Amino acid sequence: MMTSASLFYVGREELCNKVLAIAEDEGMQNAQYSLKLFQSDKMLKLITIAKDPHSNELRSQIREVLGPVCIILTTTEHELDAELENRCLILSVDEDKAQTSLVHTAQPHCLLSGGLPIAR
Repeated sequence: MMTSASLFYVGREELCNKVLAIAEDEGMQNAQYSLKLFQSDKMLKLITIAKDPHSNELRSQIREVLGPVCIILTTTEHELDAELENRCLILSVDEDKAQTSLVHTAQPHCLLSGGLPIAR
C-alpha cells in the first residue's frame, strides 16, 4: 500500500530513471496526486517541518525526489482517474470469449514445449 506521502521519503535520486511498478491501482489510491505530479514535473517537492538539532527550533525543510520515473500500474478496472490516464500509455488485454478460447488452446502446448512458439 502506498500512502500519500511515501514517495516523498525515498532517497533524492532513488527513483531517478527507474521503473516504479504498482500492482493493482487500489494500492496507490492515496498517492494519486503525488504520482500525477511526478509524471508531469519529473520531480517531487515537499516542504516539511523539523526540529533543528542545534537550536531546538522548528524549521521548514524541502524534500526533493528526482525523476523521471516510469510508472507501471496494473488494474482490472476499465477506467482510471482521468487526470492520471492522460499521463499514461494504456495497454489493454483482449478478454472476449474467442480470445480466451485461443489462450486456453495454446496453454498446454506452451507448457509442454517450454514456451511460446516463435512465429516465422
